[in-house]
Amino acid sequence: MLLVLMGLPGLYLRHAGSLRWWGWISFVLVFATILSETLHSVLQIFDYPVLFKDITDEAALKKVSDHVMEVPTTQPGGTLMRSTFMMFLGGYALLGLSMLQARTLSRWPALTALAFPLLMLVPMDGVPHQFMVIFNLFYLPILWYGAILAFEPDFSRTSGTAAASSALPS
Repeated sequence: MLLVLMGLPGLYLRHAGSLRWWGWISFVLVFATILSETLHSVLQIFDYPVLFKDITDEAALKKVSDHVMEVPTTQPGGTLMRSTFMMFLGGYALLGLSMLQARTLSRWPALTALAFPLLMLVPMDGVPHQFMVIFNLFYLPILWYGAILAFEPDFSRTSGTAAASSALPS
């Protein structure tokens, strides 16, 4: 996720000359969401061993597991997680729209960025761990754009300084 956070500004700077205001809002939303998810992962790494260290039987495991599962739904953490999720969906919809409108790179990653939020509405009862599958698919358009930027032949013809300075809005 940190690689995505480092590459995201490059993707938006590549489109800077043709992005509209909603494109920059999508950058803020997507960046903030991925940063929040990264920080949430770090908290889980350090908190779960502390929460689960004194468990000796099934009843204690169920009690602690139920407590951990209540956080996203009932406690103040749930409000943060729901707002982050809405930022994620809105950011990706705006990402797809802004990249389609900019027309500086391929439109297919932008179309996939628009399609993935719609996947959240499709019932997937037979798919195990459906949110894990869908959530990881959200990174596909950014990975796709990263590959285009890394291997795009036209981008290598311009000097790095000239390309970066021409991408910044004046």
